[in-house]
Amino acid sequence: IVLGFGQTHENKTTTEISTLEFGQVVEREISGGQRQAFKIKLNAGQFIKIEVEQNNCDIMLSFQNPEKTNIFEFKNEIFRNGVESQGAAIEADGEYELRLS
Repeated sequence: IVLGFGQTHENKTTTEISTLEFGQVVEREISGGQRQAFKIKLNAGQFIKIEVEQNNCDIMLSFQNPEKTNIFEFKNEIFRNGVESQGAAIEADGEYELRLS
């Protein structure tokens, strides 16, 4: 999964929820205060790598298992441009959630 985000000047607090498919690349803009969420159906034994490309912004990302427990979370306030990535081995079948703000 590769996500690319750039900052706009609007200040919305809405949350969009989309479903991601294997190998899908998503490119969207996100503004201050806006949140986006993605559902991903995964099976035990799979490995997921998430890359977020930031352009003049700082994205906070969390990845949750079907029980809504964080598997990982990252935010680097110094890193405003470039790619942040994180991976995880999937331990249980289910619908996982990726949240960005």
